[in-house]
Amino acid sequence: MAEGAITSKANHWHRLCSFVRWSLAEHRITTKVGSPAPNPLVVELEGSRKRRLLDLAKSGRPLVLNFGSCS
Repeated sequence: MAEGAITSKANHWHRLCSFVRWSLAEHRITTKVGSPAPNPLVVELEGSRKRRLLDLAKSGRPLVLNFGSCS
């Protein structure tokens, strides 16, 4: 396996671990019907920048969350 491929996999693994850590920290958020949606921290896959989920929403465009596998 090429060194670049190993580095890429290591970076992807690091991002995934960061995402899981933030997700676990935010898992205690609860909602009630009619209350505002939770706004947990998420980690972007490109650059590992941390943002609030609802910061990604844009007016006139639905925000879609896909919890499926990408493989």
